[in-house]
Amino acid sequence: MAKITRTIRVRGSKTMTGFVFFLTAVFFFVIGWMKEAKALMWVAVAICTLLTLLSLVRRRTVVTLDDKGIRYKSPFWNLHFLWRDVRACGVYYVRNREVYPHQPGQGDLALHDKWPLTIFVSTRMHYFPQRQNRFINRNCIHFRWNREAWSVIARNVNGECKACITP
Repeated sequence: MAKITRTIRVRGSKTMTGFVFFLTAVFFFVIGWMKEAKALMWVAVAICTLLTLLSLVRRRTVVTLDDKGIRYKSPFWNLHFLWRDVRACGVYYVRNREVYPHQPGQGDLALHDKWPLTIFVSTRMHYFPQRQNRFINRNCIHFRWNREAWSVIARNVNGECKACITP
């Protein structure tokens, strides 16, 4: 069995958004209770159910980097890329729905605007995420920036991919 070098739980940074939706659900429930409007109460229950499902999916998403490769496991995908199969990798950030490359040596946050960084790893040659093509599929894995994870990826990718590390 390979020695695990890094395991990352992909949580995202949507806690404030979730909190706002939860408060909205509580507001709908209280108003529905006071006005005896069952429709508002059902909307509140639906919002809470959706928030619970999203939280469960986020908690069950794990990226594992070991000596053999990178593994992405979620309720929807179970992907494993060997290091020798990785053809493109890099770091990017999204601003105004546009994708911009980022130099990993510049720090944990892109520029001074504090845009969150994302790491991508792909088995396709010369791949870089596009505006409409930033989803996880059988050829690409995207996950939140983590300095330790990036150092493991940079250390283990083959020579052909080294050019993709700094776009």
